[in-house]
Amino acid sequence: MQKIILITATSSLLFSNSITIYNNLANVNETKKIFLKKGLQKIKFTNLPNSIIVDSISPTFENGVKLISQSYKNNQLSINKLLKANLNSEVEFYMQDKQKKLLKGKLVNLNPTIIDSNKKYYIVDSNSIIFNKLPKNIDYQPYLIWDIDSKVEKASSVELSYLLNGINWHCNYTATLTDDTLNLKAWASIVNKSGKEFKDENVELIAGVVNRDKINIAPMARMYKSNSIGIEASADVNMLPKGISGYHIYKLPNRVSLLNNQSKQVVMISAKNIKYKRYAVANNSYFNRYQERKISFSQQIKFKNSKENALGMPLPQGLVRVYKSKHYLGDSIIGNTPKNENITLNIGQMFDIVGKQKIIKYIVRDNYRDIETKYTIKNRGKKQIDVKISENIPRYRDTIKFNTTCSGICTSREKNAFLREFTIKLKANESYSFTTEFEVYY
Repeated sequence: MQKIILITATSSLLFSNSITIYNNLANVNETKKIFLKKGLQKIKFTNLPNSIIVDSISPTFENGVKLISQSYKNNQLSINKLLKANLNSEVEFYMQDKQKKLLKGKLVNLNPTIIDSNKKYYIVDSNSIIFNKLPKNIDYQPYLIWDIDSKVEKASSVELSYLLNGINWHCNYTATLTDDTLNLKAWASIVNKSGKEFKDENVELIAGVVNRDKINIAPMARMYKSNSIGIEASADVNMLPKGISGYHIYKLPNRVSLLNNQSKQVVMISAKNIKYKRYAVANNSYFNRYQERKISFSQQIKFKNSKENALGMPLPQGLVRVYKSKHYLGDSIIGNTPKNENITLNIGQMFDIVGKQKIIKYIVRDNYRDIETKYTIKNRGKKQIDVKISENIPRYRDTIKFNTTCSGICTSREKNAFLREFTIKLKANESYSFTTEFEVYY
């Protein structure tokens, strides 16, 4: 008769644990000590969370130990199982009245839930019932059974790797502005709703979007090869990320405990004296006949993620909240940003920068169009600011001719065949006007 050796995830036999957290799941790696008899035997591994992805479970045993099969069982307690186990049995229940009396009776029907108490029949909420029986063969947590064959009796170990839903992380930033520089702090917010507690873990965070395709496979009682799902070692203790297969890994410098239903924040990045530029930005693709309209300008903060600019590291996607002199200015989401790339934050609408656009020429004939626009921008603020206007020309199939009076404090550049950007350096209480024109045969 084979004996079952029981090991739990919380036992002292566990001597190594690590968890790699993605934006939508986690990869758990555990190493446990076990004592094996010679020959065929069963090992039961308990304390698995409900959120485990069963197809991802992969154990690795030492040389001389052969894994024959692996079975997963999840027969957990539920209200329906409790009701079925107590059908035609005596239960206690609370009356849903002001006094909330406790009565006794016989559970005679499940749907709806009806209790016979002294020949009076009550339809009750199942949450108000006190049960006297538990169902048979109930497991309070999922578990694994491994059938293995060991060549010798010995102390051994098993490495277990699996994926887990219900645990994720995201990044939040605070950017504190001075007149010319900003300080940037990044927080990793880890949320554990997996149903499992992790104590004194080595934790790594993966930045990047991982593809997850789905296939419909029944997960129960499956055979697995004894090969592990490994992730190579991650970054060093100062939270500088390390690249791996198109992603970036951030390793927390100290071991971390993550309780179930807990959120935890850890400082990832703290950088000071980052130079930035502030712009008033507007986009225009409005070219209706002889119309005039106001232009609203957004406030834009732009800086380069470079080592020369006191930064220069991969920045995970996240929300950036911007402050100045302890005042909240707005927020903006950034995507996953490699080093040496520019970061742009759109934090709100400018109050003191105003403008208008007026169509002053509008000639439209068959296969011909000639449109001229006048822009007037005013800086009613107390400081100089760079104002940017992007003009999106309608797309045509033939050659487009452009003209503009932008000069002096105004510069222009073609960003592509249909997009021109004009930058005006406006001093305090200064205004500026210029025209643009496009002509096309099509």
